[in-house]
Amino acid sequence: MRILFVIPWFNLEMTTGNSRRILHLIKYLRLSGIDIYVLEITPYSKYSNVLKLLFNIDGDDVKPTVDIHVHDYVLSGKSKIQNYTIRLWLMALLFFKFIRLRKTLLRVDLVHVPDSAVEWVLFGYFVSKLIGQNLVITFQLVPRYLKEFTYYGNYGLFRSLLHNYLNIKRYGLIRAIAYSLIVWIYVNVIKRAHAIALNRYDYDLLREKFNVNAYLSWNGISKPAIMEGFDRKRVIYIGRDERKGLMDILKLIPMVLSKRQDVNFVLIGPGNVKFRNTRAFGVVSEFDKWRLMCSSGIFILPSYHDSFSITLAEALSCGLPSIIYDIPELRSIYGNCDAIITTKRGDLQSLKDTLFKLLNLSDEEYSELRRKAVGCVDRFNWVNVAKRELEIYREILTKYA
Repeated sequence: MRILFVIPWFNLEMTTGNSRRILHLIKYLRLSGIDIYVLEITPYSKYSNVLKLLFNIDGDDVKPTVDIHVHDYVLSGKSKIQNYTIRLWLMALLFFKFIRLRKTLLRVDLVHVPDSAVEWVLFGYFVSKLIGQNLVITFQLVPRYLKEFTYYGNYGLFRSLLHNYLNIKRYGLIRAIAYSLIVWIYVNVIKRAHAIALNRYDYDLLREKFNVNAYLSWNGISKPAIMEGFDRKRVIYIGRDERKGLMDILKLIPMVLSKRQDVNFVLIGPGNVKFRNTRAFGVVSEFDKWRLMCSSGIFILPSYHDSFSITLAEALSCGLPSIIYDIPELRSIYGNCDAIITTKRGDLQSLKDTLFKLLNLSDEEYSELRRKAVGCVDRFNWVNVAKRELEIYREILTKYA
């Protein structure tokens, strides 16, 4: 079996769950004897970022690697227009590389796009059509405009989209038509592909709302052996944007410290935060992330929109009782985990009260929660993920070859 991964750009620091999933999946598929082709843009190196991170090699001796050298500065767009212009240019580079190597890539059996971003999906669909093979899309996160979209059956898809953008989003006519057209194309592409969802909520939404041929999978974790003590009163957060609840964390910290001066916060992601009893580290290495996480006592992740949350699974594997917002995606995965306490989305007072509740637990109660936390994620490992992906590949090749 030969799989082509289409990865327009890749996070070299592995700071996102998507990057970690791509790396571990490719690693274990290769160990299973699957031939992996990687079509990617590598802005930091003339060699493949994926394979360099996996195998610590310079890339010359790895035949199934397709890469493009792009200088660092092209990724430094300051506005949406600049960023989209840059992305279009990178896509053009990737396309010309693909055309030059088309004869080699014609040998693949499946095209896998490991992210559901519009530009990834549209380019992957184009590649899959050029070589005449099935397209698989991993929905790390079903886009919010699909989740919030109301389908009016009598209108049809395009008119329903236009109604949403005009009457609900209150966009102007030209902008509403443009957005409706893009989303209409996107939905029709994913309906012609095969989707992998990472939680039951997204799986049901893709199948029932948009009639997509979806399969259910999950993510894994790979915890290193880090043996050191932990501080019960150290609260850790990992995230870098509003979707992950960063603004709520920045509001919560002064609320907590005004009542409890013995609590310490560790923030991984934001780098320029100045509160007392708070250390903000920005982007850190994988080892430092695990070291900081496993030496903390409580994990907090007030995500408004999420899919699987590898960071939550990693925190639980360290034995950290966790506080999250009650959102359907995470509820469908972690709903039976007693070490997770959920609060209403956006309710900072409830978030603070729940944190104080965990801080006030007795040593025996806290130790019991730590034990339950580790048990919640025993099933999440990358070997099982790779086995599941192989099952999906084989089923697709059997039914749709």
